[in-house]
Amino acid sequence: MIKRSSAYLLTGLLCAVISSCTDNDEKSNIRDCDVSATAYTTQNDGTVKYSVPQIGNSEVNSVTYIGTNGPVTVNDPVLPFEISVNTKAGTSINVSAKGRTSSRIVVEYDFTGGNGEMQKSSAECSN
Repeated sequence: MIKRSSAYLLTGLLCAVISSCTDNDEKSNIRDCDVSATAYTTQNDGTVKYSVPQIGNSEVNSVTYIGTNGPVTVNDPVLPFEISVNTKAGTSINVSAKGRTSSRIVVEYDFTGGNGEMQKSSAECSN
């Protein structure tokens, strides 16, 4: 009877140790991210679509993009985040995000302007 109780106790302790290791491993895989796409200066008037998709369990604390009148920061955005903005020629466009992830955070923009001007950029922070 004592041997059986000792075996149960040992099994319980081993399970607790294994569980605590798994929790610590998952926590250690979380990375702080500050990611930004490559800036681009438009040659023509046009429209830029900024986006930050939902990937895995990523937490995005803020997204900053270039709006009609300059930089705009959205705190605690709902993902997926998407917004289209009309831009004038000579505007520097860009998008960035700050957050935490155990997978990856991606930022992207897609610009379409007059005279067939097109520009895309994306960047990611991954674990």
